[in-house]
Amino acid sequence: VSMGIEGQGISKISLSWSGGSGDVTLVEETPVWAEGLGNSVTLWKGAEDLTLEYLDPQEEEDRWVAEWDGETKRSLPRAVRVSLRDNGGRELRWVFPIMVQVLSPS
Repeated sequence: VSMGIEGQGISKISLSWSGGSGDVTLVEETPVWAEGLGNSVTLWKGAEDLTLEYLDPQEEEDRWVAEWDGETKRSLPRAVRVSLRDNGGRELRWVFPIMVQVLSPS
């Protein structure tokens, strides 16, 4: 559930990088069933390298994998790790947990 645009529902989140020494941008579109609502923010300017890794929920110990195929895995990763190196050589890392809201009958 998105809290970014007044908590109006499920969001579609996109992360883009133009490559080279480009900017890393996060775009949130919400709700997914309506068009026209969205937020965009530049997370980092001048990223030299960008990698995504996924925390496998099927492993007993924490194991980060470089690729995630939802059809093969049949589940969501527990988290997504975004790593980048800026044009000064500094390394940065963010971990985004995947949270799922479960509704039960009252």
